[in-house]
Amino acid sequence: MSQFNACARQVNLSSLPSPLVRDAILKMVLLKLRPELQHFSSQRWAGWFQQQLPLLLPSLNKTHLAWLGTNVSCASYQATVKGFNMSYESLSPSNKMDIYNSYIKTYLSQQSHPTGIACDTQRGMRNWIDINLGKFIEQSSMQDLIRFNAKFKELSAQGLKDLLGPHFGFHLEAGSSQEPSAAPPVTGRATTYIKNHTFWIFYCVFLLWLLKTFS
Repeated sequence: MSQFNACARQVNLSSLPSPLVRDAILKMVLLKLRPELQHFSSQRWAGWFQQQLPLLLPSLNKTHLAWLGTNVSCASYQATVKGFNMSYESLSPSNKMDIYNSYIKTYLSQQSHPTGIACDTQRGMRNWIDINLGKFIEQSSMQDLIRFNAKFKELSAQGLKDLLGPHFGFHLEAGSSQEPSAAPPVTGRATTYIKNHTFWIFYCVFLLWLLKTFS
């Protein structure tokens, strides 16, 4: 993957314009990593999800997330969620909900037993949100937050507003998330950019194929 990312940096790619290519690469990489994931240290989770995979994370689906598993340490979980947060703006609404429901919610729910607080940092509520949810708090509900961290029950309405910000108010009160609208279609100069870089994308894919075949 380091060669692939180097190739992407060379042509200044911040995203892969071909979902099919991106899907295929992510599936190939995760299948190769899958047998090793249970032995990953938090540093290796960070290396893969914060450095190696960001370009591919928009292709994450429920199947991939199930491969990751939730039998990991809090440090490993937090390293992975940090990677998801780094790619948050490039994720579709359905990606965000899949990551939240299939990974974040599942993990924090199981970790909240028996203390009532999942992965307690002892550094305050703001820090707890930042490292355990980050931007994915937008997909959460007040009911979920209390399930993850019982300290939310102790906060007043004003305390919640100060902690979460007024823009979270509606979906937290309603108990359901508000998905952002889908991105507009790519047109004009962006389309030209994609066409001009198609060759480089497939060059990167071919390089990965060579690495897979002969490594």
